[in-house]
Amino acid sequence: MGLCLKHVGVIPGESRDGLNQERFLPLMPQWLMPGTATWNRYTDTIYFKPTPQNCCSTTLISFHSANGAAFDLLEFFLYKVRVFGDPKPLSKLPQRLGFREMHSLLRYWSQVVSDNLEKPAA
Repeated sequence: MGLCLKHVGVIPGESRDGLNQERFLPLMPQWLMPGTATWNRYTDTIYFKPTPQNCCSTTLISFHSANGAAFDLLEFFLYKVRVFGDPKPLSKLPQRLGFREMHSLLRYWSQVVSDNLEKPAA
């Protein structure tokens, strides 16, 4: 992901949300369970010490090392499981882009210069 972002001119920076919660998680979802060895190693290596209640932003972008099975499980819980009594219908994703539309967008994005410039240290 980092190489793709670099090739379109995105400069690395802070990715936490306004509540200081992580948006790019270096863990697989199942490793976020408190008390697991991975959770303990993760929280010992970062400056911000999350708790299970505030580990993840509500605007989460990605998990690291998540395989196809993990995403199948996430899709099941996000889009298939419904809370009993929740009358809200699921929203639909936009239609998938065809090859030409995607190629055109990729060509455009490869030429766009990012305005996400590094800010001088305060």
